[in-house]
Amino acid sequence: MMEVNCSRHWVRRKVPGDDETHFGRPQDVAFLPDGRILVADGLDNHRVIILDADGNYISEFGGFGEGPGQFNGIHALGIGPEGLIFALDRSGGRVNVFRTTDNPAEVEFVDVWGGFGLTLDIIVNDDAIWFTAFGPGRLVNFIKMDFEGNRLYTWVVPRELPDGYIEVHTFSVDSDGNLFGGDNQYGRTQKFVPKPDADPDLLIKPPWVAR
Repeated sequence: MMEVNCSRHWVRRKVPGDDETHFGRPQDVAFLPDGRILVADGLDNHRVIILDADGNYISEFGGFGEGPGQFNGIHALGIGPEGLIFALDRSGGRVNVFRTTDNPAEVEFVDVWGGFGLTLDIIVNDDAIWFTAFGPGRLVNFIKMDFEGNRLYTWVVPRELPDGYIEVHTFSVDSDGNLFGGDNQYGRTQKFVPKPDADPDLLIKPPWVAR
C-alpha cells in the first residue's frame, strides 16, 4: 500500500489504518449495479467499506465479533440479484448475508450461515452461491447453497498432486464454463473444463451480473 500526496511531493509506503481513507489488509472488492464499490477490509478491521463510484467514502458495516453481521477476518464478497451481498467470514467459518436498501449508506442484515472451516472465495449465480471452504481433514470443499441457506451440493477436492489443492484461495468461471482455481499454497492455478455429459446443476456458472 502506498500513500501519495502530489501537492506536497511525498510518498508513504505501507500506511495501514482504520479510518475513512486507510485500510487494514483488505482482501476483496466488489461492485454494486449502481456503481458503488464494496471493499472487504479485511483481516485487521473486519468491516466492509462502501465507496461511491469515484472512490469516496460513504459508510461501512460489519465489525469484529461472532454476532450476526460481524466478522473474524472478512475474506471475500459476492454480489447477487435483488440487492443481495454475501460476505465470507474466513476465521469465523461463516457466510454473512446482507441486502442493499434505498439508502446508499445502509445495508440490512439478512442471515448468517455457519459451521464451515475457513471460507475462502465465492461466486454468486442467478439462484445459488458457490464458495470454497475447508471441510473435514482440511480438504477443500466447493459448496453450493441456495439463497435461503440450504446446502445443495458439496464437491470435495483431493489434496494430492498432480491435480489436488491445499487451498482454493480464489476461483472464477469464464464465459465457456471453464473453472479456474488458484492455490496460494501450491502456488499455481488449475483449469477445469466441463465434461460434455455433466449435470448442469453441478457446474459453477460465471458470476452473476445485473442485466
